[in-house]
Amino acid sequence: LENSDPWPARLAIARSFEALSPLFGKNDVIPFLLFLILDGALGDSREEVRAGMLAAASQTVDLHGPEHLQAMIDLFESHLSSKASGSEAGDHMKEALVILLGRTARHLNSEDARIPDVVSRLVAALKTPSEQVQVAVSECLAPLVRFLSKSLPKLVENLLQELQAAPKYGERRGAAYGLAGLMKGTGIAGIIKFDLVERLRSALDDKKRFEARQGAMFAIETLSATLGRSFEPFIIDLLPSLLAAFGDANPEVREATEDAAKVIMANLSGYGIKRMEHCK
Repeated sequence: LENSDPWPARLAIARSFEALSPLFGKNDVIPFLLFLILDGALGDSREEVRAGMLAAASQTVDLHGPEHLQAMIDLFESHLSSKASGSEAGDHMKEALVILLGRTARHLNSEDARIPDVVSRLVAALKTPSEQVQVAVSECLAPLVRFLSKSLPKLVENLLQELQAAPKYGERRGAAYGLAGLMKGTGIAGIIKFDLVERLRSALDDKKRFEARQGAMFAIETLSATLGRSFEPFIIDLLPSLLAAFGDANPEVREATEDAAKVIMANLSGYGIKRMEHCK
């Protein structure tokens, strides 16, 4: 008659896996990762268990990645490319796979020919209509920026186009998260190099397409959340367009503006607040 979920036992097992991972032999690593994927451990119904299983998998990738690079990349990519179930567990699983693929890629050197394919896989995952997956991709892209000196400009341009013109809400929001991840990797220098503030201002002033204005607001929100106070000076520059967006004729743009404003205010310093008051 006792129907309670015995999740603490699964969490204990996850922590045991993490403790044992340094002792895995070369024939244990891939079967262990397969178990986590095929048996659904990474998509467990309990957040605590999912976090524990992901910690065990992440440590396994960190410790044994150099010896099993290609096998790990093939494993994670094959399951990421499989048809999504659309369930909550499926979203959790995809989020974990994105994180693990990103961690695996850190073992590659800057000249490795596999890097563009891994980055392409991560960017493709931004189209997944799940915010948790998009956040995971954003976090994975940042440390990979150092490998992308040649392809970075094109990647930024493609995401800016998606941000403004993608037909689906989830795709525009995913582009915003991807852009934020890349800018976290480049730092403030990237925002200046790619003239991001002016590009966003132009999108906010686009009177013909609400998608462009909404996408720009998504980008401001995610950049503020990701970069924190480092993005504060650029918020001051965008303030006139931001204030105008509160009265936008489209309700979706107004909603995106309100969401962005909450994130902005949560990350502003006292000095930034005074600057904004002065600008008004």
